[in-house]
Amino acid sequence: MHGTQQAPAFIGDLSCALAAQGKRILVAVEHPSDLSAAYQHAWQLPETAFVQALSKAGWAQMDDGTGSEAMMALLVRLHQLARRGAAQR
Repeated sequence: MHGTQQAPAFIGDLSCALAAQGKRILVAVEHPSDLSAAYQHAWQLPETAFVQALSKAGWAQMDDGTGSEAMMALLVRLHQLARRGAAQR
C-alpha cells in the first residue's frame, strides 16, 4: 500500500472508524526488520518524541514509498489512537 497518499489515508480512516466501534486494530507496515526494535521503542513515547524517534531510526532514508509523508501521517494517527486507549496489537 505504500507509494500513495490515498492508501495510508484509507487505512487511517478505517482504523479510526473501527476503534470508534471498540474493535481491535492490527495494521502491518512494510519496513526492514532491523528497525523493528527502534519502532517498538518509539511506539511507547509521547507523540513529539514518537516522530523524532522514527526519523532517527532511519525513516527519512527510505525512498521506496514506505518512508513517505503519508505513511508517517498514518503511523502518527495510529499512535494517537493507541495513546487514547484504542485496542491495537
